Amino acid sequence: MQYSVDPKAPVVLAGPSSEALPPVFRTAFACLSLNSYDRLRLIRFSQHDIGVVRAAVQQAWPRGIQDERNYYGSHEFKLRGYPWSGQADEAVPSRQLILTVLSDLYDAGWVLTASTDISKKKLDKDALLFRFQSPPPPPCTWFAISFNKGDRLRLIGAPNQVTAQFKDMLGPLLQSDGWREEGAYEFKCKGYPWMAHGSEAVSTRILLLRMLEILEHNNYSLYASIDQNTGPAGKSKRSGSETDTWYCCRPT
Repeated sequence: MQYSVDPKAPVVLAGPSSEALPPVFRTAFACLSLNSYDRLRLIRFSQHDIGVVRAAVQQAWPRGIQDERNYYGSHEFKLRGYPWSGQADEAVPSRQLILTVLSDLYDAGWVLTASTDISKKKLDKDALLFRFQSPPPPPCTWFAISFNKGDRLRLIGAPNQVTAQFKDMLGPLLQSDGWREEGAYEFKCKGYPWMAHGSEAVSTRILLLRMLEILEHNNYSLYASIDQNTGPAGKSKRSGSETDTWYCCRPT
């Protein structure tokens, strides 16, 4: 996608008296959307930034890129496999993919402003809205937290200290825990906290607050909470059937 005007350049007011007016600087915004089961679309990113995302995908997604095209003015990557189904052996790599994309865009100066769902389509996922910052913010370390099935909690790329504190926090709620082959540490909880009703629904929210306390204690911030899953490929997504993934960072 070629820009006729640099989206990061200052905007000068036009009109009869424009020569007397100072430049008006416009904040640059861009969008990354997750589409279908396997598409990434970049809207209002420069060719350089598209290259940043391309490199992140090639690094983090084992199956690679199948195709690229201009899609009504956006730049679309079609990935091999079904990263947004978030199932089986693609569940952890799909989170590692978004983790790498967020981190690399952050290092390039693109800071997430909001993750938002504005679609009522069956395969809807969040659109990620970014704001450009120059110079870029200080570098960070990153990890992800995913809520899987009805009873699994996975830490992807988390330091051992944080993993140990999560284990202590879960306490009597914990049924089993251990490393998954894909590189995530998984806790299996008793009951079904992500499908809770009644008093358990309140207990689950308290659990989330305790998770935030651990993040803050270790100088991490919750950078983004993203709905990136459609559920299994070939099946319609039921409203409310998929959980967000948390992406956390702290300055190095």
